[in-house]
Amino acid sequence: MNQTSGTVSNQGGSFYLGRDEGAGYYNLSGGLFNPGQTAYIGRNGGYGEVSITGSGQFVFDQEDIGLRVGTISDASLSAVGVIIQNGEDTSVVIDTSARVIFGQNQGAVGVYELHEGTLTVDIYKDFATGVHFGEQSGASGQFFQFGGTSTFLSTLTTFGNGGYGFISIQGGVSHHEIGILLGNLATGEGVIQLTGGVLEIGGTNGIRTGEGSGHIEFGNGTLRAISNFTTSVDITAMDNTTATIDSNSFNVTLDSLISGNGNIRKTGEGTLFLTAQNTSTPAQRMCWKGY
Repeated sequence: MNQTSGTVSNQGGSFYLGRDEGAGYYNLSGGLFNPGQTAYIGRNGGYGEVSITGSGQFVFDQEDIGLRVGTISDASLSAVGVIIQNGEDTSVVIDTSARVIFGQNQGAVGVYELHEGTLTVDIYKDFATGVHFGEQSGASGQFFQFGGTSTFLSTLTTFGNGGYGFISIQGGVSHHEIGILLGNLATGEGVIQLTGGVLEIGGTNGIRTGEGSGHIEFGNGTLRAISNFTTSVDITAMDNTTATIDSNSFNVTLDSLISGNGNIRKTGEGTLFLTAQNTSTPAQRMCWKGY
């Protein structure tokens, strides 16, 4: 389906795009689209893709109704759901008290790509109804940001609840008001890859792991504190890169094991504390340079 202007608001029950081994595409280049009800993008062997370009506006603001990108109910099938946002004037607002899931169960993949525009996600209830990338074991949820601005409000953003979750920030600004949880359940694995752009975050254990695993791959990007910030998640300083920690007038505490052959520099007012017993090259470089 192609939408170039006006408003499309689904009032007829659940919205499915690419289900039962079929493929579905929604091209939104102008106007406003609200899928209403529970929305499934890529379900039960299907491929679903929403492409938002031009001046398109995608709004999902249904209370107690969830959004599922990549989900299956038949374990013998797979599914892929993709949302691609690519336009300076595009806007996506996901505002609900229900779960938003990218990659729900085994064999399902959910992907969000932000190239340009603004993305605002506000899940205003609790952790269980937050944003989960890689919900269950065998599922994969991935978030790629190449530019634009993403803002995550109200609850933790979870990468690898029970499956695999991955966030790659290569450009733009990604703001996480409450924090990021990696590898919540024992089967979960979460990875943050920061190779460009800015990750804004704060709080005690602002980036944390649960019972599973998680780590940070830090390259030519910036981690900017929005309040006093601590983390104990392991960090890899990627080869041939210079990562930046901007304390931004706050205190930043890294109780993290730091490995790799990259460089890390500190900018901004405030103090950077290194509290883990690090002997690796990037940790030494960061201490010695002190900038």
